[in-house]
Amino acid sequence: MPYSETHLFSDREEFKPEIIAGKGVGEQRLTLHRKNCRLYYMYLPPETREMVYVENFFETHWLEKARFGRRNVPWPSVEFVRSGSLLVESPDLPHPQHVPAGSLLWIPPVRETLLRPGPEGFCCKVSLTLGGILLPDWQAKSGFDQYRVLPQIDRKRFELLVEDFRRLSEQQSEEALHRNGLTTWKLLQFLQNPFPLREVPERFRKSLEKLRQNLARPVTLEELAKEACCSRIHLARAFRNYFGETPHRMLRNLRMRLAANLLLNNPDLSIKEIAAQVGYDNALTFSAEFKRDHGESPRNFRNRQNWN
Repeated sequence: MPYSETHLFSDREEFKPEIIAGKGVGEQRLTLHRKNCRLYYMYLPPETREMVYVENFFETHWLEKARFGRRNVPWPSVEFVRSGSLLVESPDLPHPQHVPAGSLLWIPPVRETLLRPGPEGFCCKVSLTLGGILLPDWQAKSGFDQYRVLPQIDRKRFELLVEDFRRLSEQQSEEALHRNGLTTWKLLQFLQNPFPLREVPERFRKSLEKLRQNLARPVTLEELAKEACCSRIHLARAFRNYFGETPHRMLRNLRMRLAANLLLNNPDLSIKEIAAQVGYDNALTFSAEFKRDHGESPRNFRNRQNWN
């Protein structure tokens, strides 16, 4: 549906057997058992040029028999549980994942997924469908190419974003489309650090600073954990809670950012020299990692940016 539109289903129990729907490619199966549902469609003209956007979202109160399955669907979705709980099942998961109230579920594209209410027998939730040509790259770099359950997120910050999207669904203009893109970027940033803001303990700030100051040499998790006086598991959990990613991913991302800066601003440095400055003994390994991160080799990245 290309233009903004809202549908409201009345506050009464509704049940319908399984419905099968498709959209281009992929399949969605829905068993309706709900008390209410409100759908919001955003203004999205054909061939939109926004790099990321929310296509639609809905707020619903699922009852016990509700089921939603998807397979080969090419877009990701966000599920936020306001009350009750949600169970997610997939061949890619070792066992059903429980998503309690106050938590958020990220569903990556394509994966076969089944959602149903948790043991309480109901689930009040918000679901957002995302799109945009930059999403696959963001997912790969941020670790959202897999299922993610984010427990006890900052509900106030998330609900403010939902309210922004609700207002945008009432507008049909290019300005609304542009603001949709900006608000979706805010949503993606929130997903990387969705927990209530709190002061980072000094020992973990020092761990992060050590990573930043030692990009040219190996820094092990054991080394960081010892200096932070905690276990490796505790350190990894603390980094994810406070900084949105593990120490390993943080170190890799810092190295790739420095490498891109050196390639652009230091034309006299060879690829091998840049690799050494960001902690890689082997230039081929560095080039493979850089291509995985930026989608092209260091040499092509440098040449293209300088040509531009």
